[in-house]
Amino acid sequence: MQRRLVFSPPPRVLALALVVSVTVALVAGVASTIDDTALPAGLTPNPADSPSSEATVARPTLPAVAWIQPSDEPGLIGSFPLTTPAPSTALTAPAASAKLPTTRVATRVAVPGLSIDLPVMVQPTAYPPCKVAMYLEALRQPGQGGATYLYGHAQAGSFLPLLNGSLVNDGAAMIGLTVQIWTGDNLLFTYRITEVRRHVTDLAGVYAWPGESAWLQTSEGRGAATPKLQVVATPVSKAASDYASAHPVPHPVTC
Repeated sequence: MQRRLVFSPPPRVLALALVVSVTVALVAGVASTIDDTALPAGLTPNPADSPSSEATVARPTLPAVAWIQPSDEPGLIGSFPLTTPAPSTALTAPAASAKLPTTRVATRVAVPGLSIDLPVMVQPTAYPPCKVAMYLEALRQPGQGGATYLYGHAQAGSFLPLLNGSLVNDGAAMIGLTVQIWTGDNLLFTYRITEVRRHVTDLAGVYAWPGESAWLQTSEGRGAATPKLQVVATPVSKAASDYASAHPVPHPVTC
């Protein structure tokens, strides 16, 4: 008959193993009750330290003007092919006899040095139309001590000259040019371009600007999500204007 040998550890080894196992269990139990985010009494958490705090911070966004598709817009600069534009669809525009704004809102913008001269209106459709400039309602109007923000497409007959100018030496030649903005209450506000800001992705700079200013925005590429160009102008003068000069009839078109 074959005998089996059974190994029995010495009593001291058994006692040591029992102590180790009990110690591990106690440590694990204490660790499970520890809150890594707990602060000492009297202190409150900083919201900026919360991973989700960024999602709750309101970030100012740019108006969704875009570089128009090449098939819809002749004369675009860059590597896109130039083609004959498709016919534009006219939107409903005020007739010559219709009542135009007579209050302090921008009605016309001109940059004579760049051959820009456009009616200004509030954006009439979900997507901004062409052949007009639009003002951002959330900001100020000329003479109100804040930022007047006008935007339009990078298209011939609109704000394309701004984009063209920005591509040469970062727009240095545009510094010092005159910007004129007329308002519905028959006033002409004159500004001087002081900055050209390229590749902008939000309105933080506008909200941070102290005092009176005029901002012209257009797109730097195809699609509403591309960075924008901002041209900043500071005030020079205010003067009376006649009704006809301050009230061009806008003729927006779908683009």
